[in-house]
Amino acid sequence: MTPRKRRLGEKLRSLYLWHRYAGLVAALLAVWLAVTGMLLNHTEDLHLSRDFVQQQWLLDLYNVTAPASLRGERVAGHWLTQSADRVYLDDEFIGVGNVVGGVPADFGVVVAFSNRLLLYTEDGVLVEQVPFTVTSAPLSQCSRIMIS
Repeated sequence: MTPRKRRLGEKLRSLYLWHRYAGLVAALLAVWLAVTGMLLNHTEDLHLSRDFVQQQWLLDLYNVTAPASLRGERVAGHWLTQSADRVYLDDEFIGVGNVVGGVPADFGVVVAFSNRLLLYTEDGVLVEQVPFTVTSAPLSQCSRIMIS
């Protein structure tokens, strides 16, 4: 074998080794993407949406802090919760704003914001949004109401 062919063989062998390692890395990446994709697809089945990150170093890395204010009340079998300016009925996000309160009604629940009312059925399904356009004064308190 000539020296020229020997050098060419060494270069091809080196290229072959690099190709092998690149293929191995690509295969590992493909397996990782497949596994994490399956986990994301089955988040609800695996109850992953109910587990929260609790490692302080990871929370600090993403600047995640506990809400400054958190208040909630039980209304007609539902939890009405306000965290900062976000409002939730049970675990469903229902809006942004200052919630005045919630009261049970014949049909379900009425959630009063300072500028609107949200009417929900007993199952927590939004029925109606009633904006306050007649008065300029925002709502400051609420009590039991009967809507027929």
